[in-house]
Amino acid sequence: IYYYLIENREKMDLQLFIEECRRAGIKVTPQRIGIFKILSDKSFHPTINEIYERAIADYPSLSLNTVYKTVQLFCELGFLSQFKSGEGIVRYEAKVQPHHHILCLKCNKIEDVFDESLDTIHLSKEKAGNFNILKHDVIFYGYCENCNKERRISK
Repeated sequence: IYYYLIENREKMDLQLFIEECRRAGIKVTPQRIGIFKILSDKSFHPTINEIYERAIADYPSLSLNTVYKTVQLFCELGFLSQFKSGEGIVRYEAKVQPHHHILCLKCNKIEDVFDESLDTIHLSKEKAGNFNILKHDVIFYGYCENCNKERRISK
């Protein structure tokens, strides 16, 4: 398996996605385009089930297994990134350049954080032990503006 790294792009657009699929020898199907479009929504960090729920509206015969395999393929090719949110659920997005997240502890809203200082964090060899570190994710936990207002009102 080989990886395509899409550099200097906040997210991969549809045309680039189609070009990269063809370059990787991946068949470009309407279902794959539909799944990619769902994942390109920059305000959305969906789970496999959420991707499936959105996709079956346009592709009623699409199976959950097909969504899962397609998302895994896209991750392997570097089209998508995945992270485990604070609730322990794997979420996906079409942003492949380094970034991090802020998670609301009440409503689970997730926002992206682009901060180069976080990208340069490294563990010393002693702290990493026998691990070969490939990447890292930083998640900040707190309350979004709306939930913070609700918390102040209820106190």
